[in-house]
Amino acid sequence: MTRLSTVKGRLRALARKSVYDQFVALHSLVPSWRWWLLYRPHLGRAGRGSLIQRPLLLMGPEYINLGRKVRFRQLCRIEARPLTPDRRPRLVIGDDTTFEQGVHIVCVNSITIGARCSFSAYCCITDLDHPFDTSVPHIASGPRIGDRASLEPHPVTIGDDCFIGIGVAILPGVTIGPGCVIGANSVVSR
Repeated sequence: MTRLSTVKGRLRALARKSVYDQFVALHSLVPSWRWWLLYRPHLGRAGRGSLIQRPLLLMGPEYINLGRKVRFRQLCRIEARPLTPDRRPRLVIGDDTTFEQGVHIVCVNSITIGARCSFSAYCCITDLDHPFDTSVPHIASGPRIGDRASLEPHPVTIGDDCFIGIGVAILPGVTIGPGCVIGANSVVSR
């Protein structure tokens, strides 16, 4: 059996699997640093030594600015997307900041993260408000969290040398000073 027929056989077998299994197989075949070569040219700025390892989702990379030695572990979701054509989001991350697996960042206005911060797994940082309307029946109108989001800017700022515990949610309009430690599963709303 030739090498080409072996590869074709593996690809046919992979095509019969679920989309998730295909995704996992593809990511396991390509080393992290090669994925980084794909992302780096599209980022607004990427400091030396920075690395994004196999993200689950990377949207709006042109609005993302990374300092030196910023590290994102696998399965992170990094979304920087404009809500309106005239408003450009700005996601800025300082030097030596690390994000463990499963971190989710949603930036539609402005998120600034200082240097030397550490984010544990499954944290969420967002500057976007979703409306919730209980007066609209769920069945008649679809989901209650509508397509409309608050257009009012709610920037998020996180100072230098912060530690954010596992499962923390940082909500819109929050300012966290330098050197703060936020415990696991906390919700930071002010």
